[in-house]
Amino acid sequence: MSDQPTPLDKSPERIASLFCEVAPRYDFLNHFLSLSLDRSWRRLAARDLFKSLARDGSVLTSPVLDVATGTGDLLMTLIKESRRRKFQFVTDKSGPTVTTFDGTTRGVDERPFVGLDFSSGMLEIAAKKIQRSGLEEQTTFLQADATAMPFANDTFAAATVAFGVRNMANLDQGLAELVRVVRPGGYVGILEFTMPRGWFFGPVYRFYFKHVLPRLGRLFSTNRQNAYRYLYESVAAFDDRETLAARMRHAGLVDVSAQPLTFGTVAWYKGRKIS
Repeated sequence: MSDQPTPLDKSPERIASLFCEVAPRYDFLNHFLSLSLDRSWRRLAARDLFKSLARDGSVLTSPVLDVATGTGDLLMTLIKESRRRKFQFVTDKSGPTVTTFDGTTRGVDERPFVGLDFSSGMLEIAAKKIQRSGLEEQTTFLQADATAMPFANDTFAAATVAFGVRNMANLDQGLAELVRVVRPGGYVGILEFTMPRGWFFGPVYRFYFKHVLPRLGRLFSTNRQNAYRYLYESVAAFDDRETLAARMRHAGLVDVSAQPLTFGTVAWYKGRKIS
C-alpha cells in the first residue's frame, strides 16, 4: 500500500507542505493560469467589502483580517482599496497581544490589517511583498491554523478568505472561527473557485481544469505533490454556491450573498454578523 497522501488529504500538515512547495512560483502561476483575471476578482472583492464597511462611516476601530493570506495579494488589495476610499483606522496598542510571524509580540489592534496563514513559505513571500510596497507599517502577519485562530471573540471589522476555504480540513469549524473573530455588524467575505454550469462552457472548463491546468502547473512549478491536480480535485469536490452560502448562514451570518464571476468559475460570498 502506498504511503502517499490521498488526493484530498486536507490535513494542515499536508496543505502547509503543498503550499510551501509551490510558493516561489505561486504568484506567477495564479496570474498566468487565470489570464490575470485573479487580479480583477480581488479588486471586486475589496471594493464590495469596503463599500459595505463604509455604511458605518470611514473610520474603523477594529482591524481587517485576511485568513489563508498566502502571498498577500488580497491583503495588499484590501490595503490599497482602504486608501482609495480614504478610510481612517483608530489603532489601539493596549489591547490583546499576539506573537507575529517574525517572532515579535504586538497588539492585535496595533496595525489595521492582519494576514494569517499556516504556510511559512507563503508568509515569507507575503512579508517581502508588503515590505517592497512600503506597507509593512499597515500589516501584521501570523502563522496559525484558520480553524483555531489565536484571537479573542469580536476582534475584527471584517475577515476575508481568498481561495482558501476549500482547503480547510473542517469547513464548518473554519466558518465558525471566521464568524467568531468578527465583531457584531462586521462582515465575512470569501472568494472561491466554483464549477461553472451550462451545456457548453461547463464541460470545456472542466476539461481545461482537469487536464490542461495540471500539466501547465507541472511545467512551470515542479512539486512532488502535484498541487495543480489537487486544485482541480479540491474544486470539483467542493460545495456549489448555494451550499456554501447555506453553510455561511448556518455559521451565524445574515444577508449572505453569492455573486458568480467570470462565467461562474469563481464566486464572491459575503455575509454580515449581527450578534
